[in-house]
Amino acid sequence: MPTWRDLWWQRTRWTRGALENLRRYGLNPITRRYWAQQAGIAVGVIALLLYLLLMALPAVIGGWHLRPFWIAVGLVFVLERTVTVWSGGWRARALAFPLVIELAYDIFIQAVFVRSVIDLLTRRTPRWHHPGEREVP
Repeated sequence: MPTWRDLWWQRTRWTRGALENLRRYGLNPITRRYWAQQAGIAVGVIALLLYLLLMALPAVIGGWHLRPFWIAVGLVFVLERTVTVWSGGWRARALAFPLVIELAYDIFIQAVFVRSVIDLLTRRTPRWHHPGEREVP
């Protein structure tokens, strides 16, 4: 996608479509896997939100301390991401190493999911956009 806005609309369209299909077809042996995927995304949204809150809260109230165990856990994630992209060369490794980029993208995708769920629950009429198309109010 050429812009973040276009990516937002594309992912919203995909997510909304997936959620509408699950609502339409219900839970059955064929859709069970997709229901589980959406449930996993929902758990991920809650987990990331709690993680960010639990990281920010001690910083705000003045009790934030570095804990070696949690630093080690974080380094395991950094190592896993870096090793996963190792064959992609130094640029892929440099991009994977900070994990901040992936975290920002995860927040973006989770925001798309939350927006799609809210739109579905409030029965908001979906609007389809194409790359480069300007939003009309």
